[in-house]
Amino acid sequence: MRPWPWRRRGSRAQTGPVPDAFSCAECLEVLYEFLDGELDSAERPRVKAHLDSCAECFRHLNFEQRFLDQLRSAAAHDDVRSEGLRLRLLELLEREAF
Repeated sequence: MRPWPWRRRGSRAQTGPVPDAFSCAECLEVLYEFLDGELDSAERPRVKAHLDSCAECFRHLNFEQRFLDQLRSAAAHDDVRSEGLRLRLLELLEREAF
């Protein structure tokens, strides 16, 4: 097993500040835009580089991707698209925001 399974082969840990590097806070702030393919062509490689070298942000990426996949899967079923479910999700999101 590789010592850092979250990193791709050939990627190296950064040893100091990297020009134009994203911080963890900046990366997490644009994570959904990254997942939705909505980042501009200049930001996308910078976010990807950060995700390739940061285990913590990569874990967030995996969690959010699985969450979005589950939402898409649930939305594909007619019986799940109920008003009650929508209201429960909104309530949970509001609670988590504070």
